[in-house]
Amino acid sequence: MLGEPTFATRWCWLALHGYGQMAHHFLRRFDVVADNQHVVAAPEALARFYLDKEGTHVGAAWMTRAHRLDDIADNMAFLDEVYRRLHLKLPPDTLYIALGFSQGCATLMRWLLHARPPLAGLVLYAGSIPDDLPYAQYQVYLQSFPTLIVYGTQDEFLTPERVAAYREMLGLTGLRLQYYVFEGGHSLTREVLAAIKQPWWY
Repeated sequence: MLGEPTFATRWCWLALHGYGQMAHHFLRRFDVVADNQHVVAAPEALARFYLDKEGTHVGAAWMTRAHRLDDIADNMAFLDEVYRRLHLKLPPDTLYIALGFSQGCATLMRWLLHARPPLAGLVLYAGSIPDDLPYAQYQVYLQSFPTLIVYGTQDEFLTPERVAAYREMLGLTGLRLQYYVFEGGHSLTREVLAAIKQPWWY
């Protein structure tokens, strides 16, 4: 966690990192979010692996195609427990912002439809959401909070063709969509986090 929960805490950001990242590195850029009213919790994916041949750099991933359903089930149980512990630690009127970056977007969306926690807002940053979820069954929930879609104009994974298809798919989910497009690539930056922290969208 970044920030210490107190009686003054008003907002909790639950942030899921991307493929190959580690939570403590990912969390550092949220120093522009954390303050006396905002705390940020960044759970780390359960599967860790070496990023280089020398074994000096470690990353984590939410899932791969191997034992995919087992990974999904483990992630759901893990995030259930993370949320339960946060709920015990934070004031009862704390408002939650859920943020997924890159691979974290898919896991986050799966968990949201699984647990349906009350949200003040959802941020899907430089990632996509699964196309195999029953969004139509959860329209009331998905329309209960605004969703901000964030991506960079030079993102090597989100080409214009993929963005067009993604926007079309998002339009069918029932989410209350807003977009924040920035000049940059596939990276989570302090500048963007500072901009979307502002309460104009949630």
